[in-house]
Amino acid sequence: MPIDMNYVSVAEYAKAQGLAERTVRNYCVQGKILGAKLIGKT
Repeated sequence: MPIDMNYVSVAEYAKAQGLAERTVRNYCVQGKILGAKLIGKT
């Protein structure tokens, strides 16, 4: 199965949206970012 390498890191997304990285991680866990998958701390 091919691996999709099209991703944005938590840090990149946080910077682009003007959010803290911790906030983005919380949003991922809560399902508030459509299509987001949190893998470890990434």
